This record gives sequence, C-alpha cells and structure tokens, in this order.
Amino acid sequence: MKKQKNRRSFISQSQENAFEDFWKLYWLKKCKRDAQDAYIVKVKSTGAHRKVMDALRLQTPEMIARDATKRPYGATWLNGERWLDDVILPKGTKPPPKKPTRAEAYAAAEDYRKMWEEADDEMRGSLPEPMSAEQVEQYCTKEGI
Repeated sequence: MKKQKNRRSFISQSQENAFEDFWKLYWLKKCKRDAQDAYIVKVKSTGAHRKVMDALRLQTPEMIARDATKRPYGATWLNGERWLDDVILPKGTKPPPKKPTRAEAYAAAEDYRKMWEEADDEMRGSLPEPMSAEQVEQYCTKEGI
C-alpha cells in the first residue's frame, strides 16, 4: 500500500478559508478531505480561487439540473480543472449574480491597501482609507458572506 503525504499539515489559514468558501458552494458534499487535498494542489493563488468560484457559480444550475449521481465529486471536478469547462445553462435559466466570498473580500481589501499605500499624497487624499481587518469582517458578516 502506498503511503500518501498528509497535505493537510501544510495548509495555511487563508487556504483553509478559501477552501471552505469553495465547499460551501459546491453541489455535492462528499469526500471533503479528498476535495481539500485537490484544492491545495490545484488552486494556488487568489486569482485561481476567483476563477474557480466564478465557474462554480456559473456551473451550479447545470449541475443541480443533473441527477445527483451524475454530479462530479469535488476532487474530481478540481483535478479535472473543470472550472475551465464551457458552461451550459439549463433552458430558461440565467447565471446567478456574483457575490464575493470571504477570502475574496479580504484579498480585495489587501489589494486596495497596497494600491493606496503606493499612491502619492495627492492621490491618497482623494481616496478613502483602506478597510481594517475588523471592517472587512463586519462587511462580510453584514453581507452574509
């Protein structure tokens, strides 16, 4: 029997949060550990996480329309890089509106903070100050993220 490395010991808190955002939306809640292992291997940046989450939202109507036995497990979907698949919406449905995930809200706040810090004084004076971690948390709670 082949001994598998325990990738879970190498997961950061931000990876854990991003995976939990993924898992909350994923349409088949089976084999979570395998899905998390695949997520750690396949989704290595905030940009990749955004692409995965966008595709997940777009593909949800198609997957929910399928018989539950025909929906891929999370690890299969991730290992197959299924976020790159064409989206086929069931007839008469529209793509769901995009709502940011908690990880995306924190990443956007951090991106804005960096941009704000790099701006010159004149530019900085015309921009609102960046949100603190507490403010981002309050926003996420208020928005139900």
